[in-house]
Amino acid sequence: MVFSSRLAAWMLKLLVTHSILNSNIIGLASWWSQNSSITKKGLRKNRKVYSIQTCFSTEQNPQIVDFDLHAVWRDPDDHEILMSMGGIVTDNRDYNTTEKLQCLPFYSILLALDNPTVHWMSLDIEGAEFAVLKTLPWDKVDIQSLTVETHMLGSVFPGDREEFLAYMDSVGYNHIKDAHQGTNSIREALGTIDDLFVRKDVPLAEERRK
Repeated sequence: MVFSSRLAAWMLKLLVTHSILNSNIIGLASWWSQNSSITKKGLRKNRKVYSIQTCFSTEQNPQIVDFDLHAVWRDPDDHEILMSMGGIVTDNRDYNTTEKLQCLPFYSILLALDNPTVHWMSLDIEGAEFAVLKTLPWDKVDIQSLTVETHMLGSVFPGDREEFLAYMDSVGYNHIKDAHQGTNSIREALGTIDDLFVRKDVPLAEERRK
């Protein structure tokens, strides 16, 4: 939809779990392998990858946060039942799975990578997505498209999904409705929603083929 047969030069996966086992970049690259000269064998090794074990600040400076290593959402009747991945929490919970962590600004990490053109990024950080993206100076970054998990917005930080959609429009992105339709039983049970945004000056693949 966004790209044709050319593999994007830069893809980012920002999440709070295993960066290989749970990476949808592998799935995206596999699609390209069926639509270009890329081989599946080449997807599994020799990839140029940068990895950082950190969390993303919800401010424009580094910050110390409470981070639940197991789950942001838990069953209200049984806190041992986990309903999400780990992430930043703000409810002063007293579970023994919460640690103090230092989070770094997303923009600072992009600058450390020489602020590359990001053709696509995936942001899945359990309710902190809106707060983190609001720290970006959008006129100083080059992010062409991004997928954001949005069903947890408003549960940890201010700003629900509708406010987020309006915000992304205000910073220059089109919302591609119903772009992400793949699901599974766990996602359906949790009500997971992923939204795709494409910068307004970036033509979609079908537009480039005209």
